[in-house]
Amino acid sequence: MTVREWFRRHERRLAAAWLVFTLLVILVVVVAPVRMRLLARAQVGVDWWDGRWERRLTVGQRLVDTGRFAEAAPYLARLDAVFPAPHARYGRDKEREVLLSLLARSYEALGHKTIAMSTWLRLVHFDSLNYRNHVAYARAAERLRGGWAEQPEARDGFAHALRLLPSHLPSLRGYSKYYLDRGEFLTVRSA
Repeated sequence: MTVREWFRRHERRLAAAWLVFTLLVILVVVVAPVRMRLLARAQVGVDWWDGRWERRLTVGQRLVDTGRFAEAAPYLARLDAVFPAPHARYGRDKEREVLLSLLARSYEALGHKTIAMSTWLRLVHFDSLNYRNHVAYARAAERLRGGWAEQPEARDGFAHALRLLPSHLPSLRGYSKYYLDRGEFLTVRSA
């Protein structure tokens, strides 16, 4: 069956559908009460659709808060794959910081050190102007990579946090602890 034959076979139905569609558009545009109700219902639908991200993030937050990390890690990883955001630009993207930190905490609790550190690093790269991300990365490096001596990742994380917020005392303590544990002392040059 060709397109022409199909069109001829369904010509009356297509014409009727076109007339109904045109009548509905005119009804919506011309009659104000119908338009307001339709727009209000459309807004409810859009809000529901837009709120699914927050609902899913809340479920992930509950899973992490209750300590169900084995369920939280794959769930949050799926959210991370479905809703990608390479860098912070919008309000929803800022909520992505919460997602990445929850995912990193889940991996950390499950003992997946390498993927946890890479997730913390992704959080740092996501919004590199947020000193809290650098501090979280540095503390994760202390917990996961720390042993008899602090790791350079922790030092670098604290250093970046201090560049963004020089008065952040926990970062200052962590940065100085790195050098004190190694027995190295920074020399201060006067100008």
